[in-house]
This record gives sequence, C-alpha cells and structure tokens, in this order.
Amino acid sequence: MRMEILGYRLHGSLITTTDHLQKHQRTLKGMAGFVLLVAIRDGLSNALFLALHAMGKPVVIIDEIGCVKLPGYALHSGRFLLIDAWQIRYGAGEVARTLIALKHRRVAFFSPFFADHWSQACLQGLMETFAAAGPEYAVTPFTLAYSLIDIEAKARSPEKTRKSIDRLIQQYNRYRTDLSDASAKQFDPIFSVLLNQHVDYASYRELLQPLFASALADRSITCWVASDIDTAWFTNDYIQEHNPGLSLITFGWSPEVTNSRIAAYDFNAAAAVRATIAFLLYPKKRLPGQEGMNLRVMGSIIQRESLRPAFAAGAPGLARPETGGLIIEREMRHGCDRPPPLGQPSSRNPRAGPGIRDPQAGSVPQRRHPDRLQRRCLQ
Repeated sequence: MRMEILGYRLHGSLITTTDHLQKHQRTLKGMAGFVLLVAIRDGLSNALFLALHAMGKPVVIIDEIGCVKLPGYALHSGRFLLIDAWQIRYGAGEVARTLIALKHRRVAFFSPFFADHWSQACLQGLMETFAAAGPEYAVTPFTLAYSLIDIEAKARSPEKTRKSIDRLIQQYNRYRTDLSDASAKQFDPIFSVLLNQHVDYASYRELLQPLFASALADRSITCWVASDIDTAWFTNDYIQEHNPGLSLITFGWSPEVTNSRIAAYDFNAAAAVRATIAFLLYPKKRLPGQEGMNLRVMGSIIQRESLRPAFAAGAPGLARPETGGLIIEREMRHGCDRPPPLGQPSSRNPRAGPGIRDPQAGSVPQRRHPDRLQRRCLQ
C-alpha cells in the first residue's frame, strides 16, 4: 500500500489544490480511497464532502476534535467511515479516576488553548469526575483564552524571543554555507516554518510562567494536568526546576513526553490507523466496534514516572517528614512501556506500591529531553 499526501486550501466553500493540477488528477484516479484528518473546527465544508462523495471511493474521516458529523448522503452511501479518535472527555474522566485512586485530592489543570472546544471538554471531564468523588476533591483551572490555530498571531513577544531567533538564524546560516544553491532553495522554506514554530514555542512557554507560579504557590495541589503534549513539555521543565515532587500527567504522545517519562492518556492512534487501512481495503466488512458508519477509538493511560501517589504525611506529595528527601520513583516498565496496574505491588519490593521509590534500590538518574536544536535555542 502506498500513501500520497494531497494538499487543499479551503476558502469558504471553494476548494483549490496545492499540488500541480494535472499531477493531482492523475494521483486521485489511482487511489484506492481517501483519508481526511480533521484537526480544526472549520476544517470541513459541504463542498468538500460532495467532492469526496463524487469520487466514488472509500473515505475515512479521522476526527481529532470530537465535533464532526457526517451528512445524510455520506452515511447512506456506505463509503464514508467517521473515526472518533479524540475521546478527550472520556480520557479526562479516566485520568481523574486514576488521580483519585492515587489519593490526589487537589489538582491543577493547564491549558493556553481554552478557546478551543477540546480544551473545554478536557476540563469538564476532569471536574465532573472529581465533583462526583466528594467535596474534598477539586480541579483548579489555569487557562488562557487562545486557540490552537491563532496563538501564533496573538502570543508572540518579540522582545523576549529575539535572542532565540538570532541563535537559530546564525546556526542555519552556518549550515547553509555547506549547501548548494539548489539545496538551499529547498531548505529555506522549511527553515522559515521551523523558525516560526520556535518563536511560537518561546512565547507559549513565557505565557505559561505566571500560571505555573500561581499553581506552585498552592501547596494543597499535588498533581498538575497538562491539556496537551506541548504544555506538558513546558510544565515538566518548570516542575523539575522548582518542585520535582509534584506529579504530572497529560494527553497524547510525543518524543518529549516519552523521553521525559511523563504519564499520559494515550488516544490509541495505532488502532485508528489499523481501522483506516482495513476500511479502505475492505469497505464492506464491518470493523469491531463499528456502529453504522461511526467508530470510536478508546485510549488508555500510560503510567510513567511523573505520576506518583500523593502522601498524607507532611506536605502532600512533596517530601517525607522523617527524611526531608524528595520522593522520586524508580523506573516503571512493564511490557511495552506499561506499568503494573494501579495498586499492584512492585516486583522489586513487594512493600512498595507502584511509582514509589524503594529506599533500598538506590538513586535513580533523572531523564532529560534529548539534546535537540529546538530545546537548545529556546532555553
């Protein structure tokens, strides 16, 4: 199976292709089916649905925001499959239940993208589950009213990010001297995109600092919940610098999340991919869990070292009074990066619960992010 990535521009109801038109048409004719990834709320239009329907081939729509609905003609055609791959509210409830089982009564929720539907649904799922657990359980939101698609235009702080920009440009210019003119022309647009991304990340990190400081001042909070993987990256850096005893969990997957051993609710993207391929190849064969032309992909929590139980003695989740030392858990690996179930004793010390450092096991080296250009330029 070969996959081609086709680009479109949407201007209202008008669809134009970003590819050369003749090449685009030849590619379309040779395709077995189409996959449409929806990541923004206005990413679909009826014109696009009609265009895909006219192709007469299987279409899989992967909904990453949880608000896509198929029109009637698409449902009745039997050639459209809608995969709900962003069960954010359900996932937030699962995270809340896990935190409650670990005795976390007060948690902080961070999201700079609270103008987006998915971010609001995430907080709602957390708060509903915590409210049902009792009056002593609470979620404190620390949010900014940006949208994921417009933070680039609104959140930049040129004064604070100028040094980062200068370092990136200097490094790229040194690299560019070793390229031919033809190669340089190919790499320049890529560098421009990466430069804008780095500037956005630097501003993004700066905007979160006051929120982090406010949450840190509330010593009743024992766990921080990041709405997305980028927020988790910045949150983890702040925690490691100011209070490594705090727990942290997020939603999604990225190399930074895995390498930093940050616990996360994984949306099970692999299941969505398998279902997509199966439907494109055999559109008339019903998939496990398929209801009509809809399929929900459920995820699961990957518990890593950033998530630990809250301790009742002393400041919750911070230190044991008798030693004054931070409680830093040892590595929890079980199969493919999955720890033993909650409450199951550790194999190294049957007295130690999951995620609790065994005092007899010695010190544990702290994992840091890989040495990446992006990290070096922004810190």
